Amino acid sequence: MATVEVKAGVTSPPEHLTESELLDLMEQNRIGTDASMATHIHNIVERGFVKVEPKSRKLVPGELGKALVLGLDCIDSELITPHLRRRVEKAIDLVASGEKQKDQVLAELLPLFKHKYLHYVAQFALMDAFFAKVFGTNETTLESAKPFSKCGVCRKFMKLMNKQHKLYCESCKAEYLLPKEGSKKILGDQRCQRDGFQIVLFNPSNPELPSYNVCPKCYNSGKDEEPGVACYQCVSRECEWSAVNNNLGHCSMCEVGLLVLDPPQSNLYSLSCNECVNHYKITAKA
Repeated sequence: MATVEVKAGVTSPPEHLTESELLDLMEQNRIGTDASMATHIHNIVERGFVKVEPKSRKLVPGELGKALVLGLDCIDSELITPHLRRRVEKAIDLVASGEKQKDQVLAELLPLFKHKYLHYVAQFALMDAFFAKVFGTNETTLESAKPFSKCGVCRKFMKLMNKQHKLYCESCKAEYLLPKEGSKKILGDQRCQRDGFQIVLFNPSNPELPSYNVCPKCYNSGKDEEPGVACYQCVSRECEWSAVNNNLGHCSMCEVGLLVLDPPQSNLYSLSCNECVNHYKITAKA
């Protein structure tokens, strides 16, 4: 050895994975099938856990995704590794090949997942510290939230908690989830005839998607529909905002849905199918 030289430096984190690199790793670790792997990636993007860089197609973890992973790691690190999912996929393959019976696999796996579930529930409070960094605590979020729309029960203003995508009524101690990825506003004192809640106009961030009305109560706990029903999907004849009272006939594309009149934007009107992507824009002329 002729000379020895000391250089100062810092390590750098590995590059973010691209979609194709993640698909390769999922295949190597037997996570999902050829038909479902792309759907898994789509879901974590839609739910805000990661974002896709347009040019490089790299998946960049968001604050919500980081909080979820750190919280799960704190409670049960096995939940964030591929080993558990790989074990399940292998067991399913053994059933498919006839090497094991379904009941045998269920007897092995159900107690394991029950134990993990009960452990997670018991330790769930540990997640709060991580999610508070993303959403803030309920108390601090409520302090900064502004009155937005009126509750149909107590008739007092509910507060809009934007980061959590929900309305909260301090009087009733009730919360109502709203659609994500878009802005919300109130159109005067228009109310749902079924429950008295003020109608919220939701404008999706994607300009290709139409705006639509939402009743906070119906969207969370409709009387006749499944939770998550917006006004353009509602089948109630009681309310003037429902699809039944705002449709102009059946959709010619899917032949199943109804063409429902969307909330007007300036002098622009549109019709959207409540079952498929069919959408018509209409310009109102004076």
